[in-house]
Amino acid sequence: EKKLLIFSSSEINLILGNIHHTKLRQIVSIGAYTGMRLNEVLTLKFSSISLSEKIIEIINTGSFATKTKKNRIIPIPNTLLKELNVLFIDTDNDTPILVDSESYIFSTDGKAPFNKSYITRKFKSVLRKLNLNEDLHFHCLRHTYFSNLSRLNVPVNYIKELAGHSSIKTTEIYLH
Repeated sequence: EKKLLIFSSSEINLILGNIHHTKLRQIVSIGAYTGMRLNEVLTLKFSSISLSEKIIEIINTGSFATKTKKNRIIPIPNTLLKELNVLFIDTDNDTPILVDSESYIFSTDGKAPFNKSYITRKFKSVLRKLNLNEDLHFHCLRHTYFSNLSRLNVPVNYIKELAGHSSIKTTEIYLH
């Protein structure tokens, strides 16, 4: 049986503190604090995030489907709120930034999301620079998030729904 690879809290803080590219740091923060898959993060549109309700909606569309084809709503923890706030509010003068709500957040032109393998390589280079375990990768942020929920005694059915798992058996991998 393969050991579940997870990051420690100090490793997450170290990683986020050493990512100087704003968009990459936002992508990693969302992965770390929501348990979203990389493809789900990269296909987020501005309309997917409600800061006032503190939720992210992951919705299947004609051009995007989650791994299990399940729509879900993910709560935005306070640790992530500030990072996401800069997407919508100009912090210099505290005014809203005008964005096309149907544009991709993580994109060069709003029309196509960043390439998944590009982000994977960038994330891996950060891990190598910090001399972290070579086996760690972006998906380990997801494992970390759900393992932490389990440690906090969050009910397994709730974790299953947040993860978008079809089966409770998949979710039980995180209960260790």
